[in-house]
Amino acid sequence: MAGFGYIFEAWDAGIIAFLLPALRIRWGLTSLQVGYLASSTYVGFLFGALIAGAISDRFGRKNVMLWALVLFCLASLAGAATNNWHQFFAIRVIGGIGMGAEAALLSCRFCRSSLALDIEDALRHLLRVSSLLASWSQRSSVILSFRLRQTNGVTLLSSQHFR
Repeated sequence: MAGFGYIFEAWDAGIIAFLLPALRIRWGLTSLQVGYLASSTYVGFLFGALIAGAISDRFGRKNVMLWALVLFCLASLAGAATNNWHQFFAIRVIGGIGMGAEAALLSCRFCRSSLALDIEDALRHLLRVSSLLASWSQRSSVILSFRLRQTNGVTLLSSQHFR
């Protein structure tokens, strides 16, 4: 279950790169607004990671990790229904809070499951698992974005969007 968090994080980080050029044209965004949207998840990520430890000490790491993942997934779904960049920014910050909390607790979970190993082996295990999951989800997000090139009449991968 914990591995899904890394998959969703990498998917989100990869898919936004293909989405922003289409949103720039559709909503008439400036470069500054596109930059805000690109970094919005990481603003929420900061706050989610900062509060995750204190909340998980009170309610348990597993419960907080599950609810953080639910928050991230619901915010991602809500992002599909936004009509302007202000709403999209707010939804991505909220999703980033869930992503940050989940990521902070996920690394503890992987290291905790490797307590029998020394610290070097635990870190190697964490890096191996996270790189495997991240590479899978990065590849799948690229494949999905190529499959969904046409979205509401806007071509996502046209050369005119990547000047």
